[in-house]
Amino acid sequence: MEKKKKITLYIALAMLGVAAIVVIIALNVEKKDFFPEIPETTSDTTKMGEPKIITIEKDPEVDKRKAVRNSFQDHVSAEADGFNVSTFGGISGLKIKVRNTMAFGIDNIELQVRYMKAGGGVFKTETVYADNIKPNSSVVVDAPESSRGTEVKVNVVAVTSRALGLCYVSGKRGPDVEDPYLCN
Repeated sequence: MEKKKKITLYIALAMLGVAAIVVIIALNVEKKDFFPEIPETTSDTTKMGEPKIITIEKDPEVDKRKAVRNSFQDHVSAEADGFNVSTFGGISGLKIKVRNTMAFGIDNIELQVRYMKAGGGVFKTETVYADNIKPNSSVVVDAPESSRGTEVKVNVVAVTSRALGLCYVSGKRGPDVEDPYLCN
């Protein structure tokens, strides 16, 4: 029985000690003596109380790339640049002209070419690629022939530009809502 009383006494003393420490900390926190004074700015200090203000300037080149990347659709286009339609339908000699009016080169572009029937509707779809399109220039690429069709529609499906940091895939966006076409 004597042993239980000793253990109870030790527990009571320990709890009393913890309570005393909590009271001391609480009193010192109210007086602000417990924690050292921290300047309100997160800048370097050369002398106590005199903050050194550091300004971070935005890189205008980064902002320019972001602006162009997010409006690249205004600068990149693809269209049929001439083809022959046979008497009973069918397309041959199809050339696709890809324009890049950006100040940045395009490494790769993927195009969807749809061959349209005379009465409307798509007869077939082909994929065409172009590589290494210089800044402010255009290229012409050959597209496959079609045994049917009287009209052609071309859509840009994907564009990559390492110089611009552009990775576009139709229908997909990156995690950054302000810069959705930035390569990860």
